[in-house]
Amino acid sequence: MARFQMVPNKVVGLTLVFLLSLSASAFGQPKQVPVVDLQEAPARSVPSMQPRVNPTRALAVKVTVPGVIGKTRADAEQVLVKAGFRIGMVQQSLAGKGRPGTVIKQSPAAKTPAAKGSAVNIWVMASGSVALQRPGQAAGTREQPKPRFQSGNKKLLMTFAGTVPGVVVYDSKGKVLQTFGRGRQFDVTASLRKTNGGTIYLGITPQPGPTAVPMRWDPRDRIPCNLARYAGLMHERIVPVDDHAMADSEPGNNAIGGAARLDFGYVNGEVGGDDAADFGRVTALAAGTGTLVQVEVVSGSAELYLYGPTRTYLDGGRRKVWIALAPSTPFYFEVRPTGSTSSAYRVRISKRQLNDAYEANDSFAQAKTFSTGRAFLGNVINSSGAHVGFNDYYKIRINEPKNVRIDVANAGLASGKRVTVSLYDPHGTLVSSEYYAGNANGCVFNYDLRPDWDDPSYPVPFPAGDWRILVSEYSSNSSGIGSPAAYGLGEPPTAYTRTDHWMTTTLTP
Repeated sequence: MARFQMVPNKVVGLTLVFLLSLSASAFGQPKQVPVVDLQEAPARSVPSMQPRVNPTRALAVKVTVPGVIGKTRADAEQVLVKAGFRIGMVQQSLAGKGRPGTVIKQSPAAKTPAAKGSAVNIWVMASGSVALQRPGQAAGTREQPKPRFQSGNKKLLMTFAGTVPGVVVYDSKGKVLQTFGRGRQFDVTASLRKTNGGTIYLGITPQPGPTAVPMRWDPRDRIPCNLARYAGLMHERIVPVDDHAMADSEPGNNAIGGAARLDFGYVNGEVGGDDAADFGRVTALAAGTGTLVQVEVVSGSAELYLYGPTRTYLDGGRRKVWIALAPSTPFYFEVRPTGSTSSAYRVRISKRQLNDAYEANDSFAQAKTFSTGRAFLGNVINSSGAHVGFNDYYKIRINEPKNVRIDVANAGLASGKRVTVSLYDPHGTLVSSEYYAGNANGCVFNYDLRPDWDDPSYPVPFPAGDWRILVSEYSSNSSGIGSPAAYGLGEPPTAYTRTDHWMTTTLTP
């Protein structure tokens, strides 16, 4: 009887190998044949009176493979076993759609007839932190290369370590902002402005070819990049080169009365020889407290001279000039050659809106409550070309005697000028003023209210309420004459360019 059973066992083993190899070939599976251990099937005697069953015919019965995509591995195995199948190879993958830990692909496919008892291979969605090595991909590298950002010439450039097949930039809602072809560096300034310095998402185009690195256009595969640090670039408006403004205004622009009307951006021109000078006219923005305008020679043998709104000469003889103007106020600049021969030049004009979060606060009654905000200490040239003085009043509530400390920093006054800080009680009476310690950059004011108001010999009760702080230029508390420099050479004072708080107050109990 033992000899009789040996033959069926061998037949069963060979049949399993044959059918599974056919199944793997038919459904595109790797050519891995499960090893069948012939000794695992226990020998069982068959009563001679029972009809003999052909084992080959029994194993050839096929049933429909159930669908397990979207299920967890445990659930998928339970469904397959119940239907008469078993789990084959299990692989993790990032190339597909589905939640991490769920089946995203199976083979044989659902509703496909397969031999009962055969294996079904599944692919499980890996977490986003898992990076699978693909053919032609170096070990340890990620599927999507991370870019770095840099700003230059009022542009935000995205650079990859190596060439990528293409990039698509999305906003937070999945809207396509920009699309780029093959390259290594991309200008994403437009996306920066469209998102207002928010978050963009980068999708990397799949690499074509036999060694392609699979990459999905699924939101989970997009690289998020926060652009908040570059938000300031959105306000730096630079346009392409204007090659006609100066040329079309010749020869009238040889005098200030015929100055070419310019906006912002790059302007090309030529000066020297018979053309002794070129004049340009630029107007400040209409919005904000004022406009900081900078003009710079970026190429060519030339230098700049600056004229105010009334065509009065202000300063010059350098390659870079700046001026702070009241809204909608014009000014003039002149380009002169530095040599005796003609020279082509390129000039860059930029405009920056100046904002004072507390204006108008030039009088006691207009005093603004000091809290968090952005301001610049100083004013601009008005339409007549005169410097506008400043008296900036702020108010803070003091309900009991305390020590008051006020710090003013980065005032940006003209050389030789001095900041003054004055403290007034709620009735408008000047309590104290500090100007000896003041300078062009600021002032530190300290005054303890407690000794004065706690003195029993002092009959007046402490006036609780809104106290005023006046920040002004030394000796100009009443007249308002004097201001920070409103034009100059090189870089402007920090007062016109800072965006953080320039004044703090401290009240000590």
